[in-house]
Amino acid sequence: MYILNISDGNQYDSRSLSGLRPGRPNVKSKKYKDKKMSKFTILNESIFQYLLNHQSDISKPLRDLINLTAQHPLGFMGTPENQISFMVLLAKLIQAKNIIEIGIFTGATSLALAETLPSDGKLIACDIRDEFTKLGEPYWEAAGVKNKINLKLAPAADTLKKLLLDGQAGKFDLVYIDADKGGYIQYIDLALELVRSGGLVLADNALRSGQVADLENQEKTTRQLRDFNSHIKKLNNVFFNLLPIGDGLMMILKN
Repeated sequence: MYILNISDGNQYDSRSLSGLRPGRPNVKSKKYKDKKMSKFTILNESIFQYLLNHQSDISKPLRDLINLTAQHPLGFMGTPENQISFMVLLAKLIQAKNIIEIGIFTGATSLALAETLPSDGKLIACDIRDEFTKLGEPYWEAAGVKNKINLKLAPAADTLKKLLLDGQAGKFDLVYIDADKGGYIQYIDLALELVRSGGLVLADNALRSGQVADLENQEKTTRQLRDFNSHIKKLNNVFFNLLPIGDGLMMILKN
């Protein structure tokens, strides 16, 4: 026996499916008549831990750096572990060789993505200071990926523009944006020049705890992210989806 979830929201026992016709749900059994499946799963700590328990294992250096980041007074700035795991999966799916990350913090995401790269792969890590990246560098070393991470301490837009001037348009597979929200529109426009066809751009915090959906909320950062999301809708030659992972992950595929 198995249970099917039909699009009308009802669940059906496989033993009661005989004679089921399109548009005519079989609701003879009171047990299933009034059952509705929610479209959403609201996360709490126990469910989040369940998610973490059902993803691939991570390396010890990455685990140690994630733990260090969580203990930092600004640890909330770190990318959630399940989101890191999802981005690693994406990097593996597209066989990424060249990656750009904008906004590094302690570098846990940099480490995770660098671990997916082939021996000749590179990750350009963009930040404006090394106050926090210094915390992560020993873990990059321990993971054996420090040689794959090229840390650029400069305004990210300047770094991206220089890459374009150096003839790197279309040379990257993946760009991850998690930096100053007022710069997101500029970053995405530059990133889409730098990624290849079939490459991905990921942008964090696109939901801002759901505040972007409240149009009466005109707080500065919320407006900036709402404007960014609207900007994505106007772009040509992309396929995109806003995913409820972490604080909202905008995923953009360059056609």
